[in-house]
Amino acid sequence: MLKGAFEELPKVALKLFFLIYFMTKKFFASAYSKFAPVDIDDYAHFINSLNEQNTACRVVDRVIVNDGTPEFDVLNFPEEIPNRFKISINEIKFDCLFDDNKYSDCLMVVFSGARTPKDRMPMFKRQSFYPFIPMKVLSIADPMFEKFQELTLGWYYGTKDCDYTRLISVIVNLVCKKLGISENKLFFFGSSGGGYVSLQMASFYNSSTHVAMNPQIDISSYPYAKVFKEALQKPSLILRLENFHLLHRLNYCTNDCSGYF
Repeated sequence: MLKGAFEELPKVALKLFFLIYFMTKKFFASAYSKFAPVDIDDYAHFINSLNEQNTACRVVDRVIVNDGTPEFDVLNFPEEIPNRFKISINEIKFDCLFDDNKYSDCLMVVFSGARTPKDRMPMFKRQSFYPFIPMKVLSIADPMFEKFQELTLGWYYGTKDCDYTRLISVIVNLVCKKLGISENKLFFFGSSGGGYVSLQMASFYNSSTHVAMNPQIDISSYPYAKVFKEALQKPSLILRLENFHLLHRLNYCTNDCSGYF
């Protein structure tokens, strides 16, 4: 009887293999059905095709509902992370947008840069990137825009007594713990003002990866610095000069930490 069972094992294993193969093939075919090969010989056609596919991705499941957004703190953060939520730390509320990819054990944290008059608050930039990111995505809005409504660029800076990037590290650590994500599978991304924050986050991690597109690494040299200072230079809101210049922190991170840039 046992002999017959062992003889059937190869057949069962083979059937199981083909079942998994076809299910996986069907999933990926469905997941990437909105993408198509692009002709690179005709530049105009190439650009139009990319724009069409990008637009198709952008409009799918990208409606952000702000009404009734659940709010949590560090102590009551849920096991199942919702798509849209707020989390309060030290009375500062961080609006978050979570895009789950159940087939990945990596997390990318995305930061936004400047806002325009057309941008809705809270602002989550780079949403059109999500379909192309093969990992879970956590987008965190800049709370500076709510605290200082005249700002168009906030750098997630904080106040004299509160470094917002440190609070963000608490949020990221909490999300990673809930998802079981190790630090070496943690990625940070931002461009311009968001790139500044992506690099700042390297101060709190040793083996994460940080990507920054055209970041400001010295805010004081940026044309918007004067407006930024005037908005924040109020009683008890004096700038923290150690965070105003990122150059020495980059030197620290590249020489004394194992973060990747």
